[in-house]
Amino acid sequence: MKYQKIGITAGASTPDWIVKEVLEGMEEQNKIAEENVVVEVATEEQPPVVVEEVVETIEKDEYDDANFDFAAEIEESLKTIRRGAEIEGEVIHIAEDEVILNIGYKADGIIKKNDFTWRSDEVLSELVQLGDKVWCIVTDLNEGSGNVKLSKIKYDNRLVQKQLSDAFDNKTILEGTIKDISGNGLIVDIGFTDIYMPASQYHVRYVKDLNTLIGEKVKGIIIDYNPKRRRAILSQKIILEKDMKERREQVKEMKDKRFDELNVDDVVKGVVKTITNFGIFVDLDGIDGFVHRSDLTWEKINEPKDIVEKGQEIEAKVIAKNDEDKKIKLSVKALMDRPWDDFIAKYNVDDEVEVTITNILDFGAFAEVIPGVEGLIHVSEISYNRVESVASVLNTGDVLKVKIIGINPEKEKISLSKKATEEAPARPAPTPRSSNSGNASSGDRERSSNYGGGDRNRRPQQNHSSNNRNKTVYEETANVTLGDSFGNLFDGLFGDSEDEK
Repeated sequence: MKYQKIGITAGASTPDWIVKEVLEGMEEQNKIAEENVVVEVATEEQPPVVVEEVVETIEKDEYDDANFDFAAEIEESLKTIRRGAEIEGEVIHIAEDEVILNIGYKADGIIKKNDFTWRSDEVLSELVQLGDKVWCIVTDLNEGSGNVKLSKIKYDNRLVQKQLSDAFDNKTILEGTIKDISGNGLIVDIGFTDIYMPASQYHVRYVKDLNTLIGEKVKGIIIDYNPKRRRAILSQKIILEKDMKERREQVKEMKDKRFDELNVDDVVKGVVKTITNFGIFVDLDGIDGFVHRSDLTWEKINEPKDIVEKGQEIEAKVIAKNDEDKKIKLSVKALMDRPWDDFIAKYNVDDEVEVTITNILDFGAFAEVIPGVEGLIHVSEISYNRVESVASVLNTGDVLKVKIIGINPEKEKISLSKKATEEAPARPAPTPRSSNSGNASSGDRERSSNYGGGDRNRRPQQNHSSNNRNKTVYEETANVTLGDSFGNLFDGLFGDSEDEK
């Protein structure tokens, strides 16, 4: 016999007597087949022992068949299902609007298109193939024609809700792609479903045009999940904030370590990171050092960008550390020779030098003696003639010869004189007295006596005033008073004389 067992499937409404009749008919056919086998075996030229073995085997099969309950076996092989159960079936038929599954039950399962996919424009034959295994949920034990009604969408949705719940409970990082804009938020495809991300949860910075984000890859954590309302909110911002916090902590640890490694007077190398009007910031392997513009060079500069460039490597000396703010102050000029020392070694008072005017002020002009060292030409030292405006006789960039008339080593200041290099003009001859001076009226003599005691007392004061005005004033070291400059103009005003004093 080719087959040892044959199964018969009967409908749920098939009467028992029909099933019994079929079984009896099959048993009768089975006996006839066994007799034929015995005859054939007996006619063959084989030892009797072999025939006996065959007969014994047949008798044993007859005993087993007699005790075989076909209906019970069928009922036992069928699944027990209920509404809402999750079952897996094999695709046995695909139509335009439905898919039929073998679910191991007394009836087949059927999935309508609207229970298989959300999209009406999709073709079922492109979504599933014969023999595919499909998980679904039982929605009805009889959909009207005896088949079990199934829904793949409900199963997928239940699976999605479980995945979302697990991701929310475990703080799982989900990755996805922004596929659309919805109100003031984003729709993100995370693979097994779409999820909503508010615009405020996209980034730590504000994004003006959300449409520019379509197609962007994102990753986030579910920060709100409501299974009853089937609502989930994804946030990328919380991940970015966490990453930023971790990076800040790492940078802080690195900066603290680098700060402790540096000491005052250390000579370090770094790269110019930022240039400002007041100085430059230098990257010292993870920590910034600051060089004030006054510490860049001994020479006078307009702006730091005139002598350094961004990305340039420089060498500097650590001149200060602020333990509280973790700041490092550097000096580039501290590694250079001091121009003042060079000046002191080469120049003395009364030396004549060639200088360049660098700045014009109301009280004088500053001039560069050597690079990095400047001196002041006071307005009174520009010319023997009265100078009303310094800018009218000198200009920035002018080169001229001057004499050093004062050096203050403590304050590192120099006084210069232009007129000291020139020959003083001859003084004009004194004006002779008028012949009528002795005939002055008594009224004139009285007024003269009231405002200065006459010519005798005024002339010495004028000479004294003239001498003080011609006296050279050196920077801040000269203690000049108004009395030295103008004399005692009130001497004799009240009729006092030298004898009375």
